[in-house]
This record gives sequence, C-alpha cells and structure tokens, in this order.
Amino acid sequence: VLKVLGRRVAYLWLYPVALYFMIAARRQVRTVQRFLDRAAGPAHSRLASWRRSLAHVLCFSQSLVDRGLSVVRGAKSFTWDSEGTDYVVAHRGAKRGVILLSAHLGNYELAGACYGHYDLPINVVMLDGEAQTIKRVYRWFAPRGVQGPRVIATNRGEFPSLQVLAALRAGEAVALHGDRIVDERWVWCDFLGAKAAFPTGVFLLAAAAKVPIVLTFGFKEGPSHYRFIAEAPRTILLPREGRTEALAAHAEWYASRLAHYARLYPLQWFNFYDFWASPSILPTKS
Repeated sequence: VLKVLGRRVAYLWLYPVALYFMIAARRQVRTVQRFLDRAAGPAHSRLASWRRSLAHVLCFSQSLVDRGLSVVRGAKSFTWDSEGTDYVVAHRGAKRGVILLSAHLGNYELAGACYGHYDLPINVVMLDGEAQTIKRVYRWFAPRGVQGPRVIATNRGEFPSLQVLAALRAGEAVALHGDRIVDERWVWCDFLGAKAAFPTGVFLLAAAAKVPIVLTFGFKEGPSHYRFIAEAPRTILLPREGRTEALAAHAEWYASRLAHYARLYPLQWFNFYDFWASPSILPTKS
C-alpha cells in the first residue's frame, strides 16, 4: 500500500486495525490510560478516556507506517525541524564516540532519518529478533543500494556491553533506549508523580568509554512533519566515593527529562505496560 498508494491511504487502513486492538488488547489500553492520566491529566469521562486511547493507538500505528515509509520512499517523504543537531554531528569532527540516548517516546527511526540527512552513521542497539525483522524489511522493500541501520543485537536480558564499548572507543555513535530494565542495574526515580524503575547501565557505559550522552527524540507534529530534538551533551563522571549516588543522580536527570517530553507529547508514549511496576515483572526489551 505504501509503495503504490502512499501514506494517506495507509493511514485510512489503520482505523479498523486500531479499533480491533482497542478490543483485543484491552489490558494494554487500560495500562496506557493510567499513563495518560498522569501525563495529560485525568479524562473527564469514560467516553473521553476511550477517545484519547483510540487517538493513542492511532498515533502508534501511524508511527509504524511512517517507519515503513522511510524505508520504502526514504527520508525525503518527511520534513522536520531540528533543534540541537550540532550536538550530534559535532562528535564526528572530534573523532569521539557518543551515546544517543532516547526512549520509547516519539519515533526514533525517523530521528535516525534526520541523522542520515547529515551522513552520520549510527549503531543501533536492539533485540536480535527485531534486528532480523528490520533486515528483512530493508531487503524486501528498500530501494536498490539502500542499506539498513548498523545493528548491535542483544538477546533478552543480555546487554552487549563489550560491543557497545568497542563502537564508542572507535569514535562511533551508539543509539539506544534508556527506559526499560534489561538487567539488575537499576534505581527508583521520580517519574510523573510516582516512583518508577530506570536502568543505570547506559551511564556506566558512558563513564567507562569516557564519552558524553546526548538525549535525542523525534516527535510527529503533522502528517509528514517531525520535530527532532537533541539536548546538550552530558558528561558522565562516577567518582569512587559516592558512585551509587552519582549513578542515581544521572538516572534522575534522565527520568526528569523524559517526564518533560512525555507531558508535551503524551500520545507518543509507546510503552504498553505498567511503567511503575516492580522490576521483577517488567519486560526486558531494549
């Protein structure tokens, strides 16, 4: 549909799909409703809550279509405003690695299209199964000569720290999400009025590789328009004394910035589970 008829027709096909998931995935929908109540304020009625949930599912569906469109037709299918792009591009001139930290908020793959516009190669950390799926999509649908992202694959519960460190020490950029628990390294942080578990492994990696962290997001602001945001680099220092407290402070910083953007773009939150649950029952996808 994307290749022949384009985005608008594909969007129309999403309405019955979204309605189906409103019924078939009611537990996940209710979970996201609790997030939306925190990030956007309580809905005034059940009908208003249902409409907001439908808008959220449609937004998620559209983000998936946009990802596909970026493969089939390329980044030229979209326009975007950029804020802080220089923070990302500057590391190439310095020949220094950088961690591009994001979350399951907004459309990170379209943010990657923005990077590609500046000819910036990036290693993307993702689950092995997802990596194989993306490779198939590029093989089947991408224009001739267009390569997929450079992937550092991880298995569930096993973070590829050595591969990430090698890429960073080689002066490359590594993009990953920091909002899901993947191992035993995590702390409780304030997030939208309650305590939530946030991983600390990314800060340990940055300190070990002596590279900065740049917080990045890509938010949909129109049918074909995105807003790319990159914040100023954050240097990660972990002193021998007070190491635990320093890690917790970095995680609190990330949680506070994530909450800030979640309030601005609540419908683009794509974690479909109870984000404030105990880590023992949280999913381990990265």
